[in-house]
Parts: sequence; C-alpha cells; structure tokens
Amino acid sequence: MSFNDSINIKLLLPALFILGYFIVAGCRARRLLPRKTLAWWLSCRLLAVICLLLVLAGAGMVLVPRDTTTVFLVDGSLSVQDRKTAVEKYINDQLRSKAAGDRVAVITFGREPMVDIPVGRQVRQVALAAQPDPNFTDLEKAVAFALDYFPADTNRRLVLITDGRENSGSVGSLAGKLRDSNVSLLVYPLPGGRQQDVQFSSLQLPANVRPGELVPVSVTLDSTWSARGIIRLFGDGEQVLQKEVAVQPGANNFRFDLAPEKEGGLNYRGEIDFPGDANAGNNSLTAAVTVEGAPGVLVVGDQGEVTVVNSLLQSLDLNVTCCTPGTVPGDLEFLSRFGEIFLVNVAHQDLPPGFENSLEKCVRELGTGLVVAGGERSFAPGGYENTLLEKMLPVGCRMKGSQKQPNLGLVLVIDCSGSMEDTSGGVNKLEMSKEAALRSVDVLEPGDYLGVLGFADTLEWLVPFGPVQEPNQIKDSIAKLAARGGTLIIPALGAASKTLQQASAKVKHIILLTDGQGEKEGYQPYTDALREHQITLSAVAVGEDADRRELEYLAEQTGGRHYFTRNLQSIPRIFTRETYLATRRYINNEEFTPVQVRETAYFPVVSPPPLKGYVGTGIKDDAELLLKSSRDDPVLADWRYGLGKVIAWTPDLSGRWSAPWVTWPGFQAQWSRLINWCLRDREGDGLQVQLVRRGGAVEVSAAAVSPESGQQAEMIVQGPEGRQKETVLQQVAPGKYGGSFALEEVGGYVVTVRLKKQDKIIYSLTRTVHVDYSPEYALATRDGEEILQPLVDATGGHLIADDLKVFQQPVIKNRAVVNLDFILLPLALLFFILDIAARRLNWFNR
Repeated sequence: MSFNDSINIKLLLPALFILGYFIVAGCRARRLLPRKTLAWWLSCRLLAVICLLLVLAGAGMVLVPRDTTTVFLVDGSLSVQDRKTAVEKYINDQLRSKAAGDRVAVITFGREPMVDIPVGRQVRQVALAAQPDPNFTDLEKAVAFALDYFPADTNRRLVLITDGRENSGSVGSLAGKLRDSNVSLLVYPLPGGRQQDVQFSSLQLPANVRPGELVPVSVTLDSTWSARGIIRLFGDGEQVLQKEVAVQPGANNFRFDLAPEKEGGLNYRGEIDFPGDANAGNNSLTAAVTVEGAPGVLVVGDQGEVTVVNSLLQSLDLNVTCCTPGTVPGDLEFLSRFGEIFLVNVAHQDLPPGFENSLEKCVRELGTGLVVAGGERSFAPGGYENTLLEKMLPVGCRMKGSQKQPNLGLVLVIDCSGSMEDTSGGVNKLEMSKEAALRSVDVLEPGDYLGVLGFADTLEWLVPFGPVQEPNQIKDSIAKLAARGGTLIIPALGAASKTLQQASAKVKHIILLTDGQGEKEGYQPYTDALREHQITLSAVAVGEDADRRELEYLAEQTGGRHYFTRNLQSIPRIFTRETYLATRRYINNEEFTPVQVRETAYFPVVSPPPLKGYVGTGIKDDAELLLKSSRDDPVLADWRYGLGKVIAWTPDLSGRWSAPWVTWPGFQAQWSRLINWCLRDREGDGLQVQLVRRGGAVEVSAAAVSPESGQQAEMIVQGPEGRQKETVLQQVAPGKYGGSFALEEVGGYVVTVRLKKQDKIIYSLTRTVHVDYSPEYALATRDGEEILQPLVDATGGHLIADDLKVFQQPVIKNRAVVNLDFILLPLALLFFILDIAARRLNWFNR
C-alpha cells in the first residue's frame, strides 16, 4: 500500500480529534448500552473513521503492470521528409513482433507533436498522416508530450525516430524526467548528413547609411566541399551584383560595396548558385538597410486620384511610392518603411487582405502618419463604417445633425426567381441579397421610408413601404425572402414607381438587383415616369446571365448608377454604398467656404478658398476639428492614434471638389505643414538598436544615447503570420538593455524597440529580420547517431539498428498506484449505517 505524500494535516488533526471523541463517548456509553451492542457500535464507528482517514491519506495499492505501451515518436520535419516511406516500413516491420496484449501509439512531430495513431492494442499497419509544421524540430516539446501521453497503468517504451537536428527547445533538459518516469528509451537515428552543400549563412548590412555612402555587404557561405559558383545580390528586386566565387569546406567570407540608387528602406536579397549543390533550400538570404534622407511616403489610390497628391509630395522632396489599391502590398514589413501613408478616395473593399491590420499596427505602434482624403469611394460610401480603418480616423462615418438633410424614400427591388438559389464559391445569391437589404436598413435613419419588393413572375411586398420605425421587425420580414418562378422586371418596376410617386419623402430612389434576363422592351414609359417624378434608379447585375445592357439603360435614363459583379460577397457592400449615396446626406455637391475652427502651428489662420463638395462624417469626441462646412460637418480633422498622427480631409484631392484649393497659391504651404506634422518622428535620434541572429533566436541590444534614471525599454515583435509579442527588455548596464526572441516561422519579423519614461514613449526604432529558409535546410555536419548519443547516455537509453526487435527488448517495470477511494468510501458509508443500526435498532443484542 502507498500513501499520498501531500497529506493534508489540517484535515487529519480534526479527524484524530473526532476519533478521540468517539472513544471517550464510548466509555461514557458503557452505562447506557449492553456490552455486546457497545462493542459492535464502537467497532463500526472506528472502522468508518479509519476508512475516512485512509481516504484523506491518499491510500493506494501498488501494482506492477504486465502490459506495455510502446509509443513511436516520429520526426516529421523537412530534414527527414524523404525518409517517410522508410520510417513507415520500419514501424510496420516492428509491429509484426508485437505481443497481443501490448498497446501501441504513433506521434508525429515537427514544431509541435500530433497524435497520428491513438493508443490501442489492434494497431497492425501504420501510414503516417499527421502534418505538423515541418519547418522546425522541437524534440523537447515532442518528448514531453509523449511522456504525458503514456497511460498510467502500463510499462512504458518510447521509440524515438529522428535525425536529432533540433532547432527549437532543448531535449537534454528532459533527461532527468525521462529517468524518473520509468520510460525505456530506444533511439532509432535517421541519416541526416549531406555530402555536397553550400549554404548562404549570413548577409550582413549596416542598419543605416547616409545618402551617397556605399553600403558595405558582408556575406558568409558555409560549405561541405570545394566548389565554384555565383553570388547574386538584388536590391528591391533589381540585380545589383553578380560575382563568381570559390568556396572551401567550412566558412567562407566575402565583402562587397554597393551604391544604393534611392533613399529610404531597401531590401537586399542574396542568392547563390553552385553546380552540384544537393540542397537548394538554403541558398538565399534577405537583409534590410535604411538610406537616410527624405522620409518615404506611400500614396494609395487610382491613377486619376493621386496626381495632385503625388505632385505636392514630390515638390516637398519626399520619397514617394504610388500604388493602386489592387497592387499595394498588405504586409507590415512593407508598410513600416514609410513615415506617412495617404489613402486617396479608396474604398475599403478594394484594399488587399491584411492591409488594414498592418496599417493599424504601423500607425498605433510605429508612429506612421496617416492621411485619408475623401471622394465618393471613401468614408461612409466607401464602406468604412464599423471597420478598423474607421476606428483609426478622427471622424466617424455617421454624420451628426443629419436631421437638417432631406429624408429618403427607398425601395429595394430584389430578384427572387429560382436562379437566385444558385451558389458560387459556397455563397448563395439569395442569402447575399438578404444581407444586402439588412445593411441598407442599418444605414437608414428615423424619418426615412423603406419598402422591400421581391419579384419573380409574381410580386411580394416583404416590407410594405413605410417609415423606418422598427428596424428589427423589418429585418425579420426581409429574412422571409424565398426563391420562386421566373424573372419579370417591368411589373416590379411599375409597382415601385407607383409607390414612390405617392410618397412624401424628399429624395426617392430604387435599387434593382437581378441575376437574369427580364423583358427586352417596354421600359420607356416607366423610365419617363421616374424622371418626371424625380425618382432615381440604380441597377445591380449579378453574374454573367444578367442583362447588363438593359440594366445600364435603366440606370442611365433615371440618373442612377449601374453595377456588375461576379463576386456575390460584394453585393452587401454595393447596397450599403448605394443607400449612403441615395440619402444625399453623405455626398454634398454644393459650393461653400470652409470655416476655420482652430488655429495650430501646422495649420495657421488663413482665408481658405471655397470647396465644391465633401463627404459627410461626424467628428469624434477626442479629435481636433480644424475646418468645418457651412453645415458644421468636418472638413479637416486630426488626432493621435497610438503613436501616430491621423488626418481626415473629407473633400477630394483630385480637383472635382477641391479645384479652388489645388489652384490656390497657399495650397502647397498649407499642406506641406500638415504633411510634415503628420510624418513619423525621426528614428534613431536617441536610441540605438542592434539585432544579432544566433541559431533559432535573435538577440536584441538597445542603448539610450542620453541615459536617464527611470527609463525602461520594451520590444514588440510581429512575426510573418501576424502574431505579436511584447516583451520588457532587461537593463544590463546604465542606459543599455537586452533581450531575445525565438524565430518560430519563416518570413519577415518586424521588431520595434521603445524607450519609455514614466509610461511615456521617448524614442521608438523599428528594424526587420528575415528568416528566408527553414532551419531544417541548414547545412548538416554531423549524422543522427552522433547528435543523439548524448541524450542516450544521459537517460540510460539505447541506440538501435534496423535488425533489432523493439517489442522483444526488456522494459523498466513501472509502479502503477491504484487509488482505493472507490473501496474505502463505500465501506465508510456501510460502517456508518451499521453504527446507527447498532444504537437505534439494537440488532446486535438479539
């Protein structure tokens, strides 16, 4: 029998006190109970208490199990993937000698372990199917997982199949746990050495150089053989160097000087090409350098929208990069190069995946400036509402005081013919149409009117035309839209037109959506009636079968807009934009002279020229309003978002609304102050940062140029997959700080170091580190047996070969402890019942 080492003394002492009390009580009861009854009562009570004491003591029975569980722990990383078939054959050959009662499991590991085959007795054939991340090998995590995975009631045998090339964690730290766990360790080493391999091991550049300076480039190539080959260097994709070199076994160092062709952040990529190299996976590296000079500014917008902005920035001697919304990279590494980013009349839906999240991190954490300029595809009409982009802006998409504007009467005419049940890419047309109608309801305000008309070969008013008073009830009615019949547009057009003609709304609009072919003629009387009653119509054609020509005709004849989309998920965005435009609250095409609200050093008091329009927005509580319209809507506003400064300019910058401004003599002076204020603060003035890569980690060193008491340094690291980690750097000397982080993914890492005092950020500096290839491709200089021998020696395990029968090897006998609570607690209850019976029923005296 065994007992729990962590017996709770606080529980045992009261139990002993109760036991003593029972003995005393028994002595007093001698005069009241017959001797036989007293003996039975005391015996039952003592036995009940003893059972409870044993439960508290964690009493258990020590058993030596007969069965054995064998876990095959299989390396699934890149360095041994070509051995997968051989490993499967090895395990299947071993299974032929397994005893019937033995249990088997298979765990495959890379960066993390995954159970390939759960523990069972009926395992006869193994096909490795688990797919852990193969770019890293974490033996420590895999062995720890396997030890916890073993059942407690069997003997334990661990067969480790690997080349031993761990590049994350340290399995040696588990040697003591392996010994103490009574696990029999057998290690089957996989061959891992390569005979001919040249590795691009290091590409070192200075973090910064001044304009006109050459960039010193240091290259290290490691080789296992003597060879001749080519080194190529590329700067931002353009080849800047090609040189033939010779390498010898070991480390080979080279140095080159490059002349950067532009200022700002540059990525240099090195590649090598050696005939006969057996491992092409480690033949390239990337490093970054900043050529100090004019700050870099990124302008995102269509070509016709950014001409004025581009000319203005060029005149300020800034390094300007222009991208359309469809071509701009969305990764943090690219965006972090720029001190300021312009979005010029850009719809939210046109931004690439990941752009918005990376932009937010740049502004909030790196201090990048952001300027958002208006136009019909920006702010509310551009789909900014309830997005991360809106969160960054000093203005919200919803206007304040919009009751001054005319109310809207809107009819949504939605095709619900049988073809609307079709799906594309797993998305249902009708469901997207319902979602689009729901979005329109969210845009409307009290005082507006709405009707939703479903049409096929019959008509159904899902939402009868009326005021928007109960949005939830309206949404419930929209959800009932169901597909049926064919496609007849004219009856639906006539019903919507007649309804709006009788409506009292000041602005009247129809949104027509269909995916099919309607009538080929007969529309003119209806379009004439719409024009006569100043009712506009916008048409949305969905899919290739829609009659785009007729729908364009309807929109053009009535002063509306027409859309064509193959992407069903864009339908809700189209309806949202259309509803915003239809209200005529958000697109203000009227000339006015902006009113200056506040004077600042970067926007002094002037007599601003007029503007011809703007997008309606609402100023946020903590924002600064610089200019407002005659309706008190924001024209120019700013605020700080995290470390960055953000400007919202609600007119456009293409000249449609802002022509008087862009031709105004004071335009350049005024905007140059705004642009310079919004730029990210100059880096490196008071902080120096050095990153040194060592194996699978990066060591970070930071130094304050002017150390002060009370300063602290912190590091924010964002990996290639967007995961972010914040760490406080340890002070190693006055004004000097250090730390490190693990390289757990392949790709670019953005590292931001901040110097703070009293929770206020004094300086911030950003650097990038690249992991171009998995450490699994690293040059191998030792075979698996040589690498794994220290682990075997430290744990008392054995290296095994192909011909050794795993299931015939002796195992360390495991001592399994079976807890006896399941017996002791029922016994305690039984004795307690007998105790009562002895005293109350006098059973034992009969």
